Amino acid sequence: MAIWYLQLTITKTVNSVTSIPIDPLTIIELTNLKAAGKLTDLAKHPSLAIKPEWIEELAQHQDFNVREALAKNPALGESSVAMSALAQDSSEYVRAYLAGNPAIRTAPEVVERSASANRAFIRAWLARNPALASYPLVAKRLSKDRSKRVRCNLADNPALANFPEIVATLASDEDYEVRWYLAQNPALMHLADVINQLANDDLWPVRATLARNPALAEFPDIVAKLTADESSWVRDALAQNPALMHLADVINQLANDDLWPVRATLARNPALAEF
Repeated sequence: MAIWYLQLTITKTVNSVTSIPIDPLTIIELTNLKAAGKLTDLAKHPSLAIKPEWIEELAQHQDFNVREALAKNPALGESSVAMSALAQDSSEYVRAYLAGNPAIRTAPEVVERSASANRAFIRAWLARNPALASYPLVAKRLSKDRSKRVRCNLADNPALANFPEIVATLASDEDYEVRWYLAQNPALMHLADVINQLANDDLWPVRATLARNPALAEFPDIVAKLTADESSWVRDALAQNPALMHLADVINQLANDDLWPVRATLARNPALAEF
């Protein structure tokens, strides 16, 4: 069959299902994988979306390795039937990988099922999913989850940038590891109140993590405060941050730090030579 004819046939067949550009060779590649029985490779193929009927077939496959590969594949979003089937899979690992798949953005029932899972590690996979940007109420529930791992993953999720109330909850979390993860998340650092709260955290590891965050460059007043932090680990973290090397006052303060390791760290900062 001529390639141009195959292209025409594929376009007519697929355009009603997906707007993804179709390469005839991709169809051939997928077909060959299926014919050769390489179903795990087929299930993880990034272009599987052009064959939604195969997605549904793979979601019911007896080999959980195939279903796991499919559950991780963003192309899964082309089949709500397959997502629903995987959300009820007998393997908790399949359900966990599905919970972390951005494709579930279009499947609210899957998001809800994942958020209500008995196993914390399934909720933890959901907590790091960028699809939570579309589910603020679910994110709010996860911010108060009994599992520290769930809250840590949520604090590390850049999708929360537009949810200041949830961020504030995490910034006040009783477990310092949650605050530590939040302090390293650059997407959340447009919230001045949160940055200020983390800069005043009782524990130096949280303040030091914040000091390494490149987004801190937008808040020179807070940076200036951290240059005088009582912990040398915090000041050393500032000296490591290349995003701060355009702040002359910061460089001067760190260059005259009482402790030589801080001064040495500043001298090794590659960004220092650019200013």
